[in-house]
Amino acid sequence: MFSNFGIIDFAWNSKGNLKRHFFLPLYYWDKNRNKETNLLLLPILTFINNTVESTTVSVAGTYWYSSKTYSRQNLWYLFDRQNYISEKKVKYGFALNLITYESSKTLTKWRLFYGGLIASYRNNLINNDYEFSILKYLINFKRKGNYYRNAILPLYYYSSNKDGWSLFSPITLSYFSKD
Repeated sequence: MFSNFGIIDFAWNSKGNLKRHFFLPLYYWDKNRNKETNLLLLPILTFINNTVESTTVSVAGTYWYSSKTYSRQNLWYLFDRQNYISEKKVKYGFALNLITYESSKTLTKWRLFYGGLIASYRNNLINNDYEFSILKYLINFKRKGNYYRNAILPLYYYSSNKDGWSLFSPITLSYFSKD
């Protein structure tokens, strides 16, 4: 081991291989027994981690991660992409996840403003179920199996299933149903 007041450092393992090296404040590098390598470049805010299973890179707020089952790319949360390789699912986020989009072989959905407070859409591609809403509950259309709902509040609310239907209109203070 060689050290110069904690500014320059070299450390070797018992086999004579370099296991740690740093020259502060420029960089820090280490390698452990699990073949994991870390590199930190302080002046450009860079961190690199490399293992047998995955790789992580972060440069000044930009983030990349990749493994056999998952990958992610993020640019200051203005653009965020997540890919679940084994599930064949992709998620996108824009502007601090104010706008999100998700797609898989069975589902497509998007949301506008944190969980769909302004608008959202969801479509199940296997059984053709869907849900669409604007301002969460004020304008809402939904179909799930035999159930169907359609609402534009405060004008009306209509729902139906295999047993019957109901219609409610707050403006006219009316309620109709069939069971």
